Amino acid sequence: MKPENNIYKALRRNRAITIGAVTTACVTIVSAFVFAFSVYTYQMNHALTIDQSGDLLPLKYIDINESYKIEAAHHVEMFHRYFYRYDKSSFNTQIDKALWLADETAENIYLLLQNEKWFERVVQFNIIQDIEIKPGNILIEGEKIPFTFRASSIVRIGQFGKVNRYQLETSGVVTKVHRNYPLNPHGLLITEFKEIEKLEVKDD
Repeated sequence: MKPENNIYKALRRNRAITIGAVTTACVTIVSAFVFAFSVYTYQMNHALTIDQSGDLLPLKYIDINESYKIEAAHHVEMFHRYFYRYDKSSFNTQIDKALWLADETAENIYLLLQNEKWFERVVQFNIIQDIEIKPGNILIEGEKIPFTFRASSIVRIGQFGKVNRYQLETSGVVTKVHRNYPLNPHGLLITEFKEIEKLEVKDD
């Protein structure tokens, strides 16, 4: 066999090996990029959070929108407890805390009560208002933030030793804003807040 034939065969073999190595390297790099991107996407869409039951352990790795739903439900609960639970010495502080969690739609309800002299009566007649709102009575809807919500609660108004109870239905939208600890720890805001219904509960 002529030496030049051996040289050509060796060159072709080296070329094939080189092409194979380059192809393998390209496939490896692309596969690594796809894997890294998929991990990044998964990380962006998931977060560590505390279970809705309130247990600190174990932490569950869940969809980030589900995490936001849990935070939204707690945000709605916080707002209601501030906005509807007060007496003559605490209503200013409570309402102020509530209005950090909601926009002017909630403030308009406060101003309406103020114009109706409600808070003057709270002071004059030593009225105590309380609310019972359970997490199970807060419905958060939507695939992603902003969410809509509907909440059902019992408002108790005590005066002269007598307590009247009211079934309160509220609704609104929960959207994301910048966190402001401790005034707005979840970084959420209630908008389009409405008192849908407030009916007195009669004792049987």
